[in-house]
Amino acid sequence: MKKKPIAVEPNKELSILSRIEESRKKIHDMINLNKCILFSDETVKMSQYLDKLIVEYIKGSEGEQSSEK
Repeated sequence: MKKKPIAVEPNKELSILSRIEESRKKIHDMINLNKCILFSDETVKMSQYLDKLIVEYIKGSEGEQSSEK
C-alpha cells in the first residue's frame, strides 16, 4: 500500500522553521561563546533535536515536491 504524503499546514511549517532557526542560533551561540563546548552533552542533544526538526520539515515538504515531478 502506498503511503500518502504528509501535508504540512502553513502555520505548522512556519512553526517548524522557527524552531529550526531558534535551535540553530542557540547551538551557534553556545559554540561561539566557548569552543570547548562543541562535543558537550548539551550541544549534542541540541544538535540531535535540530536534526529531528529538519527531518520533520523535510517529510512535510515531500508532498509538495512530489507533485511537481
